[in-house]
Amino acid sequence: MSREIDASPPGTALLEAMRRGGLLLIFRHMEAGEGSDDFSAEDYWRDCAKQRGLSPQGRSDAQRVGAAVRELGLPVGRVVSSPLCRARRCAEALELGAVHVDERASYYEKWAADGLDPGPFIAGYRELLGGPTHRGTNTVVVTHAQRTPYVVHPVFDWMEQGSCAVFEPREGGGLDLLGLVKVGDWGFIGHRDVPVVRPGVEP
Repeated sequence: MSREIDASPPGTALLEAMRRGGLLLIFRHMEAGEGSDDFSAEDYWRDCAKQRGLSPQGRSDAQRVGAAVRELGLPVGRVVSSPLCRARRCAEALELGAVHVDERASYYEKWAADGLDPGPFIAGYRELLGGPTHRGTNTVVVTHAQRTPYVVHPVFDWMEQGSCAVFEPREGGGLDLLGLVKVGDWGFIGHRDVPVVRPGVEP
């Protein structure tokens, strides 16, 4: 009796899905340097000197990850960034296309520090990530960890710096998490398993 053997390298399914496009690649910005956000300064988010910035290691990691995305042949149609400097500079260092700054991709703590109702922030974040994706290309969003219950998906509360959550939008709304790719994983996609991290509580 013969039996068919799947000889494809582990991780190929995730790679092929990203090559087909139609996905969201949501990055938490790469490593930030020392310092803190000066929430007390008016329009602090316009002044990089008043924010935590991208570290030299973070910039190097962004360049390396961007190069890996290009080498893997992943089609990128749109790159969106939070207005905060560490996210914007990370998006630029990825070199995956023109960067579109969108306030909806901002940091929950910035919104809270301004004393604003979190409801519109959460609604805007969901709107951004729930927007249409285009078959054949992936949308890249560079944003932040969001320390608020299930802004869109629980993974956003504990993503480490530089990690990328790969989502497939569901018909009718919602997102399916296909994988969580860390900075060091990009060189192994298609050659070994990249774990699909599923939080215990689904949104």
